[in-house]
Amino acid sequence: MRYIEKLREFQKPLPLLYPCVIQKDFFTEDECNDITQKVLNLESYWSLLGNTVHMLPRGLYAGPKNTEIRSLMYEHFSKYYQRIIPLVDDYFNVESRYDVNYNYPGFHIFKGPLERSTLNMHNDVFSSIPISVYSLTIPICLPLQPCGLTYVDTEEKEQEYIYTPGTVSAWSGNILHSIGPFVLDKNEFRITMQLHVFPKPNRKATIFW
Repeated sequence: MRYIEKLREFQKPLPLLYPCVIQKDFFTEDECNDITQKVLNLESYWSLLGNTVHMLPRGLYAGPKNTEIRSLMYEHFSKYYQRIIPLVDDYFNVESRYDVNYNYPGFHIFKGPLERSTLNMHNDVFSSIPISVYSLTIPICLPLQPCGLTYVDTEEKEQEYIYTPGTVSAWSGNILHSIGPFVLDKNEFRITMQLHVFPKPNRKATIFW
C-alpha cells in the first residue's frame, strides 16, 4: 500500500506555472559576457537542430546524453551550474541535484543575420520521465530588438513574454509555448541557457537538459 501511495504521489500533475521571473539579475553583465565567449569558443561542439537553432549540447528531446560533451560542459560552466542548485531549491522547495544520466544545463544558440517568425508550439515532455517538468531559461546574449517566449494562456490566447539578460524565468513544461519571433542583425546572437527541473517524491528534484 505504501508503494501504491508513493506511485500516485509521483504521478500527480505539478501545479501550473505560467512564465514568470524567479530571479532577477542572477547573472551579471560580466558573467553573461563570460558565458557568451565560452559558448562561442565551443562552436565546434554545437549541434544544428532544424535550419537555424544550434544546441550545446543536444537536449534530451533531441538525443541521448553525450558523455564527452557532458564533461566538457562541466569544465567550462561548473561555477555557474553550482549556483543554479540553491536557486532551484529555494524557489521550488526541493533538494535538487544533477544526475549522471542527464546533461548539465545547455544552450540554444542563434546566429545573425536571421529573421525568425515561425512559431513551433510544443510542450516540454519526455518519454523517459513519467510526469511534467518545470522549464527554466536564463538569457545570456540577446539582440537589440526585444525577444522572448510565446505561450498560450488560460484563455487559449497567445502571449509574449520578453526576456532580460541574466534573469531566470520559469514555467510549467506542459504549457504550450515556443521560442518567440526575433530578428538578428549581422554579428548578433541569441543565446539562452536551458534547463528543466524534474520533481520527485519527498521533495527531491533532478536538474537536466
